[in-house]
Amino acid sequence: MRQGFPLIPLLYALASSPMFFLLEAKMNSRCIHGIFLHGVQQIEVGFADDTFIFAKADKKNVDTLVNISAQDFQDIQWEGTKIEKGTVFRHIGYPLGINVSDKDKIEWVMHKIKRKADMWHASQWPLHARIRIVQDFLQPYVMYYLLLLDWKKYHIRDFECLLKNFLWNKKHNRVLVLSTWDYVYQPRINGGLGILNLHSHTIATRAAFIMHVTFAHRPLWLQIFWKIIGNAEVRFKGTWKLDAWNKLFSHAPLHTSSPTLNFLLRSFKLATSYLKWNGRQCPLLGIGRSVSLLAFLYIVLC
Repeated sequence: MRQGFPLIPLLYALASSPMFFLLEAKMNSRCIHGIFLHGVQQIEVGFADDTFIFAKADKKNVDTLVNISAQDFQDIQWEGTKIEKGTVFRHIGYPLGINVSDKDKIEWVMHKIKRKADMWHASQWPLHARIRIVQDFLQPYVMYYLLLLDWKKYHIRDFECLLKNFLWNKKHNRVLVLSTWDYVYQPRINGGLGILNLHSHTIATRAAFIMHVTFAHRPLWLQIFWKIIGNAEVRFKGTWKLDAWNKLFSHAPLHTSSPTLNFLLRSFKLATSYLKWNGRQCPLLGIGRSVSLLAFLYIVLC
């Protein structure tokens, strides 16, 4: 496991408790000789996720430590809180469980988020306040859980339905909403509401992680992509001369000599418009936003 993995404290606690128990049992039976501090014999010290064992470095002590087998762990009578099979519990926000399916974990997360949305009492807020609540509180909460489990597109659609009901619930809003959800995703500067596109950001963050693991150097496709953008023309009431970066993020259509490339460029520009967000900057969407964007384009290209 990499340094900083959020489950390290839990895994260390699960492994260290029986290990310390066995070490003290071996010490009390004089199989291992520790050190004496203020007249008390000590054999181990645990700090955070590190373990220090105090014993004489001879062959007998080393063999005794190595021979602490899995059978010794199975013989321990645990007196602490027991976690029943099929029960979902949380550690550092991560839903865990013994023999718990992903479906049950996802339902558990959905229940948590729905309960958090209900705490805001949407009927007591005007529409502009509900939009701000979704941007600053609910969607960062949703995005945190989206990185923890294997979410499918229909799961994300359930999240979107939850947010739609929070914004335009029939119980407290009789206005007929004619705007499509895709239009709502657009930034406010373009006439949208600046609501985060969960599906686009989920794909982008996953692809960014895959690229970080698999690519030690800058991929070749990236140079080809920017070459295509650089050769494309921006046509909007005339021809504009822009650099590749501004061409990609401009709202004007791009034109090339190939109809296929024109279709791809329109798809790219639509995807990048979804990756712009007007809400509070979420940690996972701040520094890595440009990397996530390129990763999303990489998935479409491949």
